[in-house]
Amino acid sequence: MNVHVGSGTRLRLHRSTEHAGVWLQIGEATGDVAVFLDGPALARVFAVLHEADDILPAAA
Repeated sequence: MNVHVGSGTRLRLHRSTEHAGVWLQIGEATGDVAVFLDGPALARVFAVLHEADDILPAAA
């Protein structure tokens, strides 16, 4: 599945009350994608986004 997140894409974060983690909701409630991230997965996502932040300015 490919999901495009542009500058206007709605992002919401919800804490999970049943599991140790968060739900990342991408898009509107009528046509959204939700991704569950536990603690280690959330840390990995942050690391990848930080790496992308280092790469993107060099590519511009």
